[in-house]
Amino acid sequence: MRRLTLLLLALLIAAATAAPRPRLLRVGRLAPAQGRRFASYPGALESLLEHVRQRTAAPVAPEPLDITDFADPRLLQLPLVYANFADREDWSLSPAEATALKGYLQRGGLLFIDAGITAAFLRTNRFYGQHHSFAEWDVHPELAETFLKLFPNASFKPLRRSDPLFAAFYAGLPDPRTLPETVRDYTQREKWPGGSYAALALTLNGRPAVIAMPIIAMGWGVSPTGHWLTNISMRILENADGLSDFIGNASYSGERFEVKREDGAHDTVFCETEAKPSWNREPSGRTRVFRYYSAPEINDYVHQFYTRLGTNVIIYALTH
Repeated sequence: MRRLTLLLLALLIAAATAAPRPRLLRVGRLAPAQGRRFASYPGALESLLEHVRQRTAAPVAPEPLDITDFADPRLLQLPLVYANFADREDWSLSPAEATALKGYLQRGGLLFIDAGITAAFLRTNRFYGQHHSFAEWDVHPELAETFLKLFPNASFKPLRRSDPLFAAFYAGLPDPRTLPETVRDYTQREKWPGGSYAALALTLNGRPAVIAMPIIAMGWGVSPTGHWLTNISMRILENADGLSDFIGNASYSGERFEVKREDGAHDTVFCETEAKPSWNREPSGRTRVFRYYSAPEINDYVHQFYTRLGTNVIIYALTH
């Protein structure tokens, strides 16, 4: 028995030494200059990384590496840097940051900018974009100016709905049968077709180096007890009989905003309340109403989708 025990112990030691654990990869996070407690959705990235560790074979570290600016010498150690647009007050870069970030991106690093796309009616306050997934297919002007200085011959272009990013690990949407009928069809056909999302990429040498999306971190945070940390409603567009004729003849005192579509045309979004769209007029002349739906199954579904989307971003960064 003693010999058998020693033999088994030797085999276990040999197996452990024959297959060394892979080195854990660190995901970077651009932290606010005032400190992490001022960050948008604190703890959200940690929750996402834990999900990635549990569901995939990606050797990611459980804690992100915080950097306060792009001149941090540890930048080159990071395959991916996450940044929330609102966590940096000024996106102009110091000369040291410009040199470091340009080199990082040219060497294969990827910068993901959350809430880097916001529609015009959200731009009066950068924090409005922290609670809205609504976006136009154009990068935030402040970001466009910053990266134009770094790469004058490159610009942000929409990612195709069929881009490999949207199937890097998860393909398609979570099971839509869990959604109420009021939002199910719109979600599949228009909101997130095929599990895709509004996304823009600045491409270098045929590889996306900077990716910007509307906010998705609001769907990552999980409490120690396993509950979602935020409650998310779903906004959809619905037809209303006679609305197109009514809007054309109505006296309207609210704000109107032009929003660039994926196809390059423009919608006109009407906001009676600041930062909250009421109805939308499409290039064809059709007008639809924005409706807001809240329910536990909707909240859970949106969290699932944003977590899957965040996982795809991380896996995409590690494999491209």
